[in-house]
Amino acid sequence: MGVSELVLRDRRSLRSGVALAVLALDLERGELLVPPQIVARGVGDERNFPSLWARASDAVREAIELAPMKVRRDPAAVRETASRALKRFLSRTIDRRPISLAVVVELRMEGQPEDLVSSDR
Repeated sequence: MGVSELVLRDRRSLRSGVALAVLALDLERGELLVPPQIVARGVGDERNFPSLWARASDAVREAIELAPMKVRRDPAAVRETASRALKRFLSRTIDRRPISLAVVVELRMEGQPEDLVSSDR
C-alpha cells in the first residue's frame, strides 16, 4: 500500500515543525489580556530555548499592539497578524520556517486584566 501524495506533502511541510501562538483577547478593548503563549513542536529542543519563546511572545505581542484598533477587534485579523509575526520572528531568529498558527480566545472583560492572574500562585 503506497503513501498518497497528500500525505507526503503534509510530511514535507511538517519537517520544520509547528509553532502556535495562543492569545487571550478582550474584543471590546482590542487588548491582549495576558502575554501570548507560544507552544512549539519539532522546531528544536523546545525546553532548551526558553528565552527564544519569550522573545517570540514579545514579537507577537508587539505586532498586535501596533496593529490598528480595527484589526485588534477582529479575531480573524488578530490570528493572521499573530501568525505572520511568529513566522517572521522564527525565520529571522533561527532560520527555520515552521508552520506558524495562532489561536485567539475571545473574551469580554468587565474587570481589569490583572484579575485573570491569581496572586496566590
